[in-house]
Amino acid sequence: RDTKILKLDIANKVATLSDKQQVCYEKALLAIGVRPFVPPIAGLKHAEHVFTFHDLLDTEKIQNFIKFFRPKNVVVIGAGLTGLECADALWRLGLQVSIVECGPQLLGKLVDSAGAAFLKNHIEQLGVKIELNACVSEIDTQNIICDSGKILPADLIIIATGVRPNHLEIQGGELKYLDHYVSVDCHLQTNLPDIWAAGDLIVVPDLLTGRPTPTCSWPDAMFQGNLAAANMAGFAKAFPGLLSVAKSHFFSKEFVSFGQVVDNISLNQINQTVDSYQKIVLNEEKIVQAALLIGDISAFSDLKRAALFKLALKS
Repeated sequence: RDTKILKLDIANKVATLSDKQQVCYEKALLAIGVRPFVPPIAGLKHAEHVFTFHDLLDTEKIQNFIKFFRPKNVVVIGAGLTGLECADALWRLGLQVSIVECGPQLLGKLVDSAGAAFLKNHIEQLGVKIELNACVSEIDTQNIICDSGKILPADLIIIATGVRPNHLEIQGGELKYLDHYVSVDCHLQTNLPDIWAAGDLIVVPDLLTGRPTPTCSWPDAMFQGNLAAANMAGFAKAFPGLLSVAKSHFFSKEFVSFGQVVDNISLNQINQTVDSYQKIVLNEEKIVQAALLIGDISAFSDLKRAALFKLALKS
């Protein structure tokens, strides 16, 4: 209990623990998770009003800061799902919230440009400020300064700029990474002998796009852990891949995205109303390749089933 593995010596198959014990092993599973990625920003090191938004402890720290210091202007750095969910929670507390994003749109590759514009317009109508193509270069006790020179008031700052796998020192070898994540084969084995990996720190093939995709849900991690254990025990079981679904709720809008909804050359069915935006991507046989649903997500289950079982979408 409360003991961590600090180092693996893969040549001698010895694990060094945080209490200085050394334990021999035959096979090892890396399930060490991820940590928040914090970009280098001038003034960050000594700032006491800057927090990450990753786990329960982060949430408790933010709540305590708000309780005791009563900030008025909050800046959330990062406009991914985590950033928007955090911004929504702070907005609901009555704080003045600004979202700052280095990229040209909200939610990166999860939405197309029209969907991003729909969301931006909706969120801004609620009084939340959104700054795109703006990277934070410096912070002080009252403001953030963007590389464009724009200054935003900020007596509370939340960093939601993604995650990186936790580090474990490995002696006698080097793990292979892909886009910052640990690379594994179809049996969840790493490039190092007798070492497997599962959970947040790995990438696995997406069933629809074939692209290596981070796996970031508890059910995925449980399934991968069980499958890795079977392979470690000598029962060869291949990982089938996963349908990576981004599902959330923020600023009174339900949100679902799966597959490649941007940069595609397939057929698109787009339906936009005042309250919702829907984009369904089909191939020539009208089989669902991807979907983006904002607001009305009632079709999600049927679309997911059609995508998984390669069913033609009925008119």
